[in-house]
Amino acid sequence: MSVKPGGKILCIDVAPITLSFISDIISTSGKVYCVNSSESDYQIVAKLQSQRNNLIAISGSANNPSEYQSEIPEKVDIIMTNGTHKAMTENAKLFLKEGGDFYIVLHKPEGYVQQSVEWTQETITDVKKYFKPRELLTLEPFSNTDAVFVGTSFCNVE
Repeated sequence: MSVKPGGKILCIDVAPITLSFISDIISTSGKVYCVNSSESDYQIVAKLQSQRNNLIAISGSANNPSEYQSEIPEKVDIIMTNGTHKAMTENAKLFLKEGGDFYIVLHKPEGYVQQSVEWTQETITDVKKYFKPRELLTLEPFSNTDAVFVGTSFCNVE
């Protein structure tokens, strides 16, 4: 599943500039639920929300999704996170449609991102219960410390 018009996406601690791009892609028929633990990022997204009807700014900790569960009234197609893998799993249990996709940005110390799904699987053993790895995309040559792990929910995460 890709980001497309009409999509419902939960973004956890994702940079405000990225949220703008996602908002443009999904158009007014979609929704981007933006959970931010950083007060400064939340304020930026709250200002964007006044200009973009498809953004929903939510202040909260990704580790406690039940705190903002009432602000996300529907299941989402995709979860994107810069947060912890455990937080992504807990959010998926509450919000991700069966068969939905996830994108996790992985940060490693300088010079250490292996191009292997095996490395990623070891990193996120919790997630493997619910998700099928699809690919690991390194961000080289722009960054050798970051990668994006992409996968699909293969079972009901509830």
